[in-house]
Amino acid sequence: MNISTSTEKTEKLLTILLFLGMFFVFSGMLILQKTSHYQTVFYILVLGPSIIITMINPRKSITNLSNITKIFIVFSIWSSISIFWSDTQENIFTAIKRSAYILSLFLAFSILSREKTNNIIKIMIASGITISLISAYSLFEFQNSHTTDRLVGEGALTNPLLSSHIYGFFLVFFLCLGSISDNFKSKTAYLICTIILLATVLATGSRTPLLALAATLIWVAFILKNKKSIIITISSITTLTITYFIYPEIFLNRGLSYRPELWSIAIEKIKSQPVLGYGFDSSLGFHIDSLDITFREPHNIHLSIFFFTGIIGFALWGAMHVYALWMCWKNKEDSLFLIASALLVYGIAAGMTEGGGLLPRPKEHWFITWIPLAFVSALLTHKTLKTKESIAERT
Repeated sequence: MNISTSTEKTEKLLTILLFLGMFFVFSGMLILQKTSHYQTVFYILVLGPSIIITMINPRKSITNLSNITKIFIVFSIWSSISIFWSDTQENIFTAIKRSAYILSLFLAFSILSREKTNNIIKIMIASGITISLISAYSLFEFQNSHTTDRLVGEGALTNPLLSSHIYGFFLVFFLCLGSISDNFKSKTAYLICTIILLATVLATGSRTPLLALAATLIWVAFILKNKKSIIITISSITTLTITYFIYPEIFLNRGLSYRPELWSIAIEKIKSQPVLGYGFDSSLGFHIDSLDITFREPHNIHLSIFFFTGIIGFALWGAMHVYALWMCWKNKEDSLFLIASALLVYGIAAGMTEGGGLLPRPKEHWFITWIPLAFVSALLTHKTLKTKESIAERT
């Protein structure tokens, strides 16, 4: 057996592990019992294989990185360097390690999408159906339980708002799939999953996913600009109206959960140190006097980025999202870019009322930040490879 054949077999085996790993990235929080188990599976089945595959064939992997991934690398370098002016007890290796986790996610998406972008879609469908089935069970248990007013879910899920990131992500995914599918059986299956996930989102009692869903539907209607967009707009308005009359407490209870106070405090702190920010994992909190509670971050991922990394980091963060949306708009005829853009817009909107710190380990927050960006990045990488192959064939 020559070296080339051995390398190919190794890469094939690692790719299989990567398929399994990505399935757990999408559905593992509901299957595994602890967040630490979820992260361990990620390290073994995604981090390891993606890095080894990249090392086996660095030219193929590194030379075809999308601009989104390149901007992320610059962003992660800046975020890591910011630890030198932070008051955290962590060292720069912690920041580099966290950056590596997210970079491996980008690499995993791109590796699995090199030959066929449908590979990722297949994994997402399998994961989404799994989550829908588990969610149906959770709903049944929730309806027969009187111990809590808000559904959390199974497995490692511990907080209804954080759980809604995953439910909302797949709600948007199946909603988009159902809108573009021409197969009646598939469309019916996607509709069933959509209904289950919508009910699950409502059961969490979280308003964030509903606002994010509204923003997403407006984006999809805008990008389509056809009869489907009219149907989507009318359906979204009708759904939100019915939801308001059936579950008014979702919109009216708990006020604004002190979000405006947190944002105001964050903005004032940002004004004091706008260029560099306060650095990676700064322990400088946000204290609300009326509650006598100090929050670690301002419950707004965009403000969090600005607070920790300053205007430089925020500009890079914004560049990733603006560029990703722009490329989705340019490729809007491709249904996969439509789905990816919808997930991205959902994440941007959901991030307005929820934070997750800077460069977090694998957890629920990834569904509204890094996963949508990695998805768009993989689609662009695939498109670049196909363009290069087409040029090579002509020459």
